[in-house]
Amino acid sequence: LFCSSELSHKEILTTVKDATEDFCDHYALDALSHLAKTQTYIQEKLADDGYLDVTELAEEVFDNPVMQEEFTANLMDQKVPERVHMHAKYAEKSTKMIKMKTDTGIQISIPSVYFDDPEYFEVIKNEDQSLTIQIKNALYLK
Repeated sequence: LFCSSELSHKEILTTVKDATEDFCDHYALDALSHLAKTQTYIQEKLADDGYLDVTELAEEVFDNPVMQEEFTANLMDQKVPERVHMHAKYAEKSTKMIKMKTDTGIQISIPSVYFDDPEYFEVIKNEDQSLTIQIKNALYLK
């Protein structure tokens, strides 16, 4: 009897997002920005051809080739396939929004495609390492 186990699509997406955050924490990178890049890549790539490619993801999210290789190896170690077919609608729900929660319990959800667009949204890192979130072009709706 032979058995094999593979990660489900949900587990793959969760692993990729968690690995991105952990990797950024390890290298003291802006985790929110890199997570937004990760989620945007996943949405766009799956909508384009339906495949998530770990190497391409690393190249899209991280500028440094050494970091790209390390991130790819890290995902492979966590059993994420190098290339996996996934339906875009399935991944869209999981990758559509960047969710943040303050220490006081305030929750903010921003569409990941707008996260790095300074015309709509900006995260400013303060000297004391706290973050200031600036939302632009917002309308008050009743």
